[in-house]
Amino acid sequence: MKMKWIEVIEVRSVNSNKEKIESQLRYLLQECSADHEIKIYTQLQLDTDIAIHLCHKSEVIYPEGSSLGQHLVANFRELGLVSHRVWVEMNH
Repeated sequence: MKMKWIEVIEVRSVNSNKEKIESQLRYLLQECSADHEIKIYTQLQLDTDIAIHLCHKSEVIYPEGSSLGQHLVANFRELGLVSHRVWVEMNH
């Protein structure tokens, strides 16, 4: 049975690297396959904070995140603080 789960990657850049993050994000997302639903958000009051949601539907959930999520985290660590969490949709 396929389950819905998301990875939430939050990036807080140091020294106002917003342009560098956006540039790197565009580049990395071009490499992604079309089978990922990706949503990107910026924090309303802090434009140096970005949240990336990778939406998945699969039979296996990886507690450490997908290879794409791990790749994004590794690349964004050089730009600032990074948080990476996996969330599973609750059945109602």
